[in-house]
Amino acid sequence: KLDVEGSELRVLRGSLGLLRDRVIGALLFEWWPPHLRQLGEEPLALLWLLTSLHYEIYAPAEWFGEDSKDVQWVLVVPNQFGILLKRWGDMLA
Repeated sequence: KLDVEGSELRVLRGSLGLLRDRVIGALLFEWWPPHLRQLGEEPLALLWLLTSLHYEIYAPAEWFGEDSKDVQWVLVVPNQFGILLKRWGDMLA
């Protein structure tokens, strides 16, 4: 799990080789846009970086109104990234 109080994007940039080579197969990370902004980062850049490296982004289903107990995570496509700016918590890639 990656939880570094807003420095997630910096850690990912430092891990580009590992991410590019898919040494890191999956990533659970804390998504908290205000922390990223406080450190001068654009929150959506984190999602775009992971997407550019061919990782799929998953968010809690409840963020998208999913009520099913069978569905815990939903795939988030780039045109939905803006919705995530008003949410925070754990996400998967």
